[in-house]
Amino acid sequence: MDKHAVSARAGRCKAVAVVPFQSPALDHVRTTRSLLLAYLPTASPRTGTQPRRKDSAMTPQPEPPILGEDLLLLLCRPGPAISAGGEHLLSPALAGAVLIDLSLGGHVRTLPGRGGSTRVDAIAGHPPADDVLRSAWDHLLGRPREVQAVLAAVGPSLRVPLLDRLVRRGDLRRPSRETFGSVGLHDLEEGGSGRRDHVLSAVRTALVDDVEAPDRTVGLAALLSGTGILRTFDPEIPWTPMVVARAAKLERDVWAARAVADAVGRSVALALVGNVFVAAAVLF
Repeated sequence: MDKHAVSARAGRCKAVAVVPFQSPALDHVRTTRSLLLAYLPTASPRTGTQPRRKDSAMTPQPEPPILGEDLLLLLCRPGPAISAGGEHLLSPALAGAVLIDLSLGGHVRTLPGRGGSTRVDAIAGHPPADDVLRSAWDHLLGRPREVQAVLAAVGPSLRVPLLDRLVRRGDLRRPSRETFGSVGLHDLEEGGSGRRDHVLSAVRTALVDDVEAPDRTVGLAALLSGTGILRTFDPEIPWTPMVVARAAKLERDVWAARAVADAVGRSVALALVGNVFVAAAVLF
């Protein structure tokens, strides 16, 4: 084959090679891709790893403190208001605080009982939102109960969950050292939230300055008086005749505080009787 024929064939092949491939389907894909790239936002390069913002709605928030927590918080201090041997008095006091909260929230009502006693009745269809209060409300639902029976039934189960709440909120700290058994009030440390000072200041203002106080503060002051613990707060709350008189008046006005005072009085009387029998057995 001469070189003129080879050159002609090469020219024909070169002409075929530059003809573009035509396809309607491929044109449609290219057009769609161009539109998507035009409308999609262009991602900017990250300059560094940034912490993801936490959504406050996803973070569990502590429930509002109830009166029993405020009472327990006041009793936990370097010089404990209740000695390790007298913590059995805490049970009726915490139960009284729960009854005051239920009463202030309109969840229970009082009815006259036998011999001038007081019965407590849960108002059906109006349960409290708080879990601790709801448990006590469930116990009362169905029939009225004598207030002393309610204090005895509700009180023993309150200490642990209320302490856990105070620790979770940062109002109290558990001891760092290893302990066996339950932690006493004298072993707990203030958490640094400052809420104890706020609660104490409100009670002191109500008793010392004799100003009109919120119902919760009145109930708390009445409970401190009814348990006989108020005098141990001197000098934070001066133990003066005027303060004693005001506290006694608040105690008379709050039915749950009167019930707690009766329960504490009975407990002390039983303890004294027990000591007498022990002393008699030793002597004779």
